[in-house]
Amino acid sequence: DWLVEAAHEANVSVYAMLQPYSQDESQPGTSRAHATPAMFRAAAANCWQSGVDGLCTWFMPWPLGETERSVLVQLADPIQVQKADKHYFLRRATAETRQIDYPATLPITIDPTADLGRSFDIPFTVADDLRDRDDSPTVRLRLSIRDLVGADRLEVRLNGQSLEGESVRRRPLDAMAPYAGQRLDIELRKQRPQSGSNGLQIALLERPQDLVSSLCIEAVKILVKYDTYPSAGMASRQVDP
Repeated sequence: DWLVEAAHEANVSVYAMLQPYSQDESQPGTSRAHATPAMFRAAAANCWQSGVDGLCTWFMPWPLGETERSVLVQLADPIQVQKADKHYFLRRATAETRQIDYPATLPITIDPTADLGRSFDIPFTVADDLRDRDDSPTVRLRLSIRDLVGADRLEVRLNGQSLEGESVRRRPLDAMAPYAGQRLDIELRKQRPQSGSNGLQIALLERPQDLVSSLCIEAVKILVKYDTYPSAGMASRQVDP
């Protein structure tokens, strides 16, 4: 945001460059993967919210096909992007990029011998207006944590508010190695991200004493899905006999 503001003060246009990949080989057990249309929409929405003048999309194969043209039409329209499904995810830093790239929070290693009870803050940005109303979308927080076991006790907060009581679904982080870690899908109903800057706080409160390995927060994602029809409560009306 500060770069956009400084450039505009000097009458200079800013074009945000979208990246082609959602993950690389730096995360164990994964390979390079291209971003989905929902991921591009999320990145574009954040860029438009920051006040850029346009987007640079260099990542599509040529000649452009039907899918590529559809994505470009959506990205070019901030209004259309705003009300579409999105898949936000946080980038990861590697040993090679830490010295030359902009900062990244992930991955985060939690040592149970030194970090028990310590809260790790993970900043992120969401362009959607996710306030609770009739047309609000469903919102899911997805955490990928390596070496997490069922007996571990985590405290997860969103903007300082506890997510205790939210519905959580657990899946293996790796289908071929189900004990390598877990993916937590947390349905955000009571506490939701705010439009703009947010903070996720994660703390390991308890871990079995015979487990000395560290946890690693590999990925943090926010999935936003808009329904075809808005949700609303059932109307109550008395019917005359």
